[in-house]
Amino acid sequence: MKWIAPLSLLVALAALFMALQRPPQGGETLKLGFVRTAELLAQTDLAKEAREKLDAEKASVDENLRAMQKGMTEGHETFLKEQEGLSAEARKKRIQELAKLEGDLNRYETAAVTKLRQKEQEIMQPVFEILNKRIADFAEKEGYTLIWGTLAEGNILYGTDAVDITDTLIEEVNRQK
Repeated sequence: MKWIAPLSLLVALAALFMALQRPPQGGETLKLGFVRTAELLAQTDLAKEAREKLDAEKASVDENLRAMQKGMTEGHETFLKEQEGLSAEARKKRIQELAKLEGDLNRYETAAVTKLRQKEQEIMQPVFEILNKRIADFAEKEGYTLIWGTLAEGNILYGTDAVDITDTLIEEVNRQK
């Protein structure tokens, strides 16, 4: 998997080289820009609203997990206090009950993580589609030939403020409610 980031950089550089080698059609000038994608997702109202929905979902799951963990911890503490007074059979039964509680907690946590990932996809997919459409509309309106998005690992190694259109694009996306 470590080869994906260098491969992405190579593909991006090849695309830029090809774009720069071929003059724009119809006497157009080449207009390039890039967007700091993480910042776009952090600062557009659309993405903020989606993030709030996800945070609410996560808070509900966290609350359930804390309650289950508290119950399991209390059960363990009670067992430790009472185990000497229990018969071998009662001790065995309590250990099985505690193991079941722990298994239930682990299953719930696994299912909750899976559900949260699915919910994130469900909530964020429309946001990405809207953002892509608004970026394309902006590019067309402003005459951009190419707009790159930077990722955490980054495909843009350097860019001057003159081609960084992140703030302008955030304003434009937020203006289009």
